[in-house]
Amino acid sequence: EDSMDLPESTAYVTFQKASLGYDKPPSWRIFTSSTWKRGAKTAENCWKISALKFFASEDCKSLEIGVPVANQIASGVADGASVHTAFQGEGAFVELRSEDGEAGSSAIWVGAAQLNGVRCISFKQEPSGLSSEGNGCRPLTNLEVQIGDYQGSSWTTVQSVPWSVRNDGVNTFPNLGRGADAIFGRDPSQQPPQTLTCAFQINDYLRSVFHAGVDLM
Repeated sequence: EDSMDLPESTAYVTFQKASLGYDKPPSWRIFTSSTWKRGAKTAENCWKISALKFFASEDCKSLEIGVPVANQIASGVADGASVHTAFQGEGAFVELRSEDGEAGSSAIWVGAAQLNGVRCISFKQEPSGLSSEGNGCRPLTNLEVQIGDYQGSSWTTVQSVPWSVRNDGVNTFPNLGRGADAIFGRDPSQQPPQTLTCAFQINDYLRSVFHAGVDLM
C-alpha cells in the first residue's frame, strides 16, 4: 500500500461509493406468467405448492439455507393462508394467488428476499390433475427461476422449464450459481461498493466542531 508521513493534525474519513443496495444479497423466486386454471379455463388463478427450499449445494442434496419469515415473499396467497406454509415440509401446502387476487393479474410467484449463496432450489408441485384436489393449480406452460435485487425487483430469468401435470411432485433446479454470477457480473452497479480513505488537515476551529458532535455533511 502507498503511504506518506502526515502531521498529527490529520483527520481521516472513509467514504463509501453509493451502491444502490446492490452490495446486499440478491432475492430469488419461482415465477409463472399464468396458471393452467386461469389460462386454460379462464377461472380463478391458483398454484398449489409445498416444501419450498433453497440450498448452497448445486444439487439440492445438502446445505439447506434457512429463510427467515420476514424474507419469505409471494405475489399472494388464498384467503386465510400464509406464505410461511410454502416453506414448511411436505403435507403443508399453500395455494398461491396473483398480486391482486384470484381474478386479477395472471402472474404468480413465491421466493425469498436477500438470500445469499443460493445454488439450487427445490419445491413440491402438489397434485394438479383435473381428477385430483389440485384441479389444475399449476403453471400454464412454463416455470421460471428468477434472481432480483435485494428489494425484490428487477427480476432476471436464470432458468425456464416447460411445465405440465407431469411435474407433479418434487422438482429441483440445480446449478443456479453460475447463472447468477453471470447476471451479476455483467452489471457493474451490482458489485460491492468501493471505499476511499481520505486524509486532510483541519484547524483548531473545525476540530472543536467535530468534537462537539456536529454533522458537517
